[in-house]
Amino acid sequence: MSIVFFSSNRSYIICRHLFTLIVRQNSNRLLSNLAYTSIQRKVNHHNKRSITLNAPPINEKQTSSTRNDKISFQFPPGKPNDKPTFEHLHYIEKQLKQILPEFCKRMHPYALYTADMIFENYYQDTPKIIKGVGSYALSLFWIRLKLNFKLMNLTIHLLKTTIDEESNCVKIRWRISGLTNKSFVGILKGWKQPKDVAGNIRDYVEYIDGLSTFYVRGDGRIYNHRVDRVTISENDESAKKLLNKKN
Repeated sequence: MSIVFFSSNRSYIICRHLFTLIVRQNSNRLLSNLAYTSIQRKVNHHNKRSITLNAPPINEKQTSSTRNDKISFQFPPGKPNDKPTFEHLHYIEKQLKQILPEFCKRMHPYALYTADMIFENYYQDTPKIIKGVGSYALSLFWIRLKLNFKLMNLTIHLLKTTIDEESNCVKIRWRISGLTNKSFVGILKGWKQPKDVAGNIRDYVEYIDGLSTFYVRGDGRIYNHRVDRVTISENDESAKKLLNKKN
């Protein structure tokens, strides 16, 4: 009897010992998993911080071609109260040739203008004269917004540029073309006859013609921008008269 009791007691001790070992192994495994998870979270957090800290600084040059407002201009040397030289006028003409065709697609660079510049808008029936580069920027914003809502597939063409040394200005004859919002009617009309679609759409092309005059001061910056209307019916004659106009 004692032998049976001793053997059963021994089996109980062995089972209890094995159970204790299993529990300890599971506990150690659980602790190791928790430690690994904690370390992994710290590593991920550190990587996220590294990505954030590696962001380019604010003063880094913008390489995107869609940010004209960050262009740095190098004007020819000169004083504001002096008469602009041909180099000043030629520099402004060169910059405007690159900037104006993208007027409705990119930010306009206002570093070309003086802070107290004047905008004379004679294109509308009621002329408007605006002072200050801030008001000028707001006015151009509304003009750009109206054009984008009015016309689709909008394109700005610079038909002619002229340097007037006597008036200290650069004159640019421009034309804006685009499809009106009713152009989809032309597509519907030519639905049954695809060959006529192009002709139908062409009937809905609208043109806006005008002349911009940029007056330049001695340091090369623009201090006055004037816009005049040019009607298409008298296209060539009006353009010649305005380009030869002496103020």
